[in-house]
Amino acid sequence: MDEILEKYRKEDRWWGKVILMEVYHLTMLSNNTEWTLGDTSKFFDVSIALVSENLKIAKAMHIQKGIIHCKSRVEALRRVSK
Repeated sequence: MDEILEKYRKEDRWWGKVILMEVYHLTMLSNNTEWTLGDTSKFFDVSIALVSENLKIAKAMHIQKGIIHCKSRVEALRRVSK
């Protein structure tokens, strides 16, 4: 699991971080049904709010392909929240 954390820290694209976090969270959830957003936030050393927002953006990326073209995570979040 250290490998994904290293990839996350090296990733410089906002959407790359979102995807890595989504993949990690869903993988852990599929292996442990009691896995929470809090567990993911501890692993990445970020707030639960950031995990929640990233998962919201990730879900939208699967539906709205244009989200990935946003210049920032904040812009993507605004677009998703509309």
